[in-house]
Amino acid sequence: MRGGWWLLLLACWTLAGGAASAAPPELGAPAGAEATASVGPRTDHYALPVGRFTTSEQPVLQLRGSVIWEAFRLEDRETTVTAVADGYRADIERRGLEILLDCASRDCGGFDFRFGISLLPAPSMRMDVQDFHQFSVKRAKNEAYASILISRVLGSIYVQVVTVEPSEAVARINKAPEPAETLDTVAPERPGYGAMMSKLETEGHVQLDGLDFATGGAQLSEGSGAALDGIAEVLKSQPELSIVIVGHSDNQGGLDANIALSRSRAISVLEALVARGVARGQLEARGIGYLSPVASNATTEGRAKNRRVEIVLAN
Repeated sequence: MRGGWWLLLLACWTLAGGAASAAPPELGAPAGAEATASVGPRTDHYALPVGRFTTSEQPVLQLRGSVIWEAFRLEDRETTVTAVADGYRADIERRGLEILLDCASRDCGGFDFRFGISLLPAPSMRMDVQDFHQFSVKRAKNEAYASILISRVLGSIYVQVVTVEPSEAVARINKAPEPAETLDTVAPERPGYGAMMSKLETEGHVQLDGLDFATGGAQLSEGSGAALDGIAEVLKSQPELSIVIVGHSDNQGGLDANIALSRSRAISVLEALVARGVARGQLEARGIGYLSPVASNATTEGRAKNRRVEIVLAN
């Protein structure tokens, strides 16, 4: 388990009474919990939830820095999510950290909140949309942040901790290869537009490259703007054109969850296009999970290819 300021934050406590204990703070989890996953630190982006899900979006704070993902499981049928949350809250307040979000289940947005945030894959982390608690906190010194998600699934409590600290790491960038022709980068006045429309009309579908979603979530990153701008120009230039935006996933997790996630991502694309002036009547969003793979889900590379969004010609 990695070190960092958050190890001092997540002190251990006795769950039965909810009182803080003198257990070693480096445990970083409720007493008796086992670590199920640890990823990082690595320089990356993370969308920190900072508000309750509204009717159309999940308010997030886009962060970049050294990101660490941790997950824990406590097998305990008696301890409640509320008791665990009370322990974390007491420790957060004792350490003088700023609470950006403190909400539970339906108060956070329930089912919709789940698909606006990122989760480590099962079985490391599981979440019940009817029984969870979310904390998002900030340490004023050098702008460090943490997300703490607690949920009960059957006989276990699951806790996911994501921390983001400032990072000066810069990756070496190679010259990018010439991009393949895809509809996401094409506007009507650009060369190749006719070829792209021909592909859509002859093959019936085109993959939208350049879209970036938070891991396990449906929130589009700011880096997706160029792809969305291109397809928006195409659709605005042909108001008679109707398309279906189809979300696809890999096979990690259950089918129902993947269908819901892929549909949420398709809806995010739809709403982003509407925000760019595309008529809502031209658009429809669907999600089919892992039912239409383009590569094997047995490899990391194959799963990455299967996580995609396509547009399908509807008329």
